[in-house]
Amino acid sequence: MSEESMPVNEEANFESEKSDIQEDYVLTLQAQLKKTQEDYAQTKDLLLRQAADFENYKKRQQRELEDFRKYAIEKTIKELIPVIDNFDRALVAAAAPDTSLKTILDGVKMVADQFRLVLENQGIKGVSSLGQLFDPAKHEAISERETDEVKPGTVVEEYQKAYFLQDRLVRPAMVVVAKAKTVISGS
Repeated sequence: MSEESMPVNEEANFESEKSDIQEDYVLTLQAQLKKTQEDYAQTKDLLLRQAADFENYKKRQQRELEDFRKYAIEKTIKELIPVIDNFDRALVAAAAPDTSLKTILDGVKMVADQFRLVLENQGIKGVSSLGQLFDPAKHEAISERETDEVKPGTVVEEYQKAYFLQDRLVRPAMVVVAKAKTVISGS
């Protein structure tokens, strides 16, 4: 073999090896691409399933929330129905000719107490404001009364109690507030 033919042979071998390496590299890249495409398809499928599951979850939560809103007062209604029944009984008793006024008043008082108990069971409480200092956050002043018997700004009369649901004001008290008597000086 001549020296000149050697480099051609080496060059041919190199080209052949280079071609084999490139072919292997292309096959490896194709295999990686196929694996990546399969992973992508699986991930996309998983993502679509999770998105569908989440949409179903949101719809289920919405239905449950609507049902909760629709039936949330069921317990309260069950407690109020006997109060209505007792009012009906009181009306029937009041219409009877032999029922005394005291009996009717006692019956109405019992029904009112029963109704207050239902409200308290629901966290609703009436609060009297008599004798308290006027608080615009809890009271609605409907008039003032001149007096020197109590400090000005004190609630002296209450037309309606304040009602709270837990610690939140539901209705302010309608009150009359004391103010200092005006002194008319004579000349």
